[in-house]
Amino acid sequence: MDLDVQETRCDLDGIMANRSIDRGAEAEAAEAAETARRQYATGVLNRRIMSHVASLDRIFAEVMGESGTATFFCACGREVCGETVEVPVDVYEGVRQSPHKFVVARGHAMPIDDVVLREDGYDVVEIKPAYRDPNPPTLETAARGGFSFDRETPTFGGRSRGDDGPDARGGRDR
Repeated sequence: MDLDVQETRCDLDGIMANRSIDRGAEAEAAEAAETARRQYATGVLNRRIMSHVASLDRIFAEVMGESGTATFFCACGREVCGETVEVPVDVYEGVRQSPHKFVVARGHAMPIDDVVLREDGYDVVEIKPAYRDPNPPTLETAARGGFSFDRETPTFGGRSRGDDGPDARGGRDR
């Protein structure tokens, strides 16, 4: 059997390059999923803020004749973003109709987002369908203890992801 060393070397180089691309794609997918998770977490927090602001805004609108504004956290999903955005309450009411829409500081849209509205100081983004959580966290799941806002250890149903031991109801100290 005649073995062509040069041809074999090219085949191995191609295989290794494909593996490297696959690892790069896996890392990008993991990063996109983490960005989306942070967006959903901040979005739920902003929706909770809005649930408290809404009744005050109704009173404000009765007195002033117009809706007011509220300050929300930028939901861009960047790990280190601490910006806030001021948004008219009536605009945010439209945002919170979809669990996949968020307000972000102007220019903070991520590659996983489509910008659906540009305003002074903020953008409204919607997570692209390919990156959406099929069961996104909502105020209702958060109220039932089904979602934690802890960015380091998200919890679902009162348990940390990957936690195989007893949960807090089982008596284990946390």
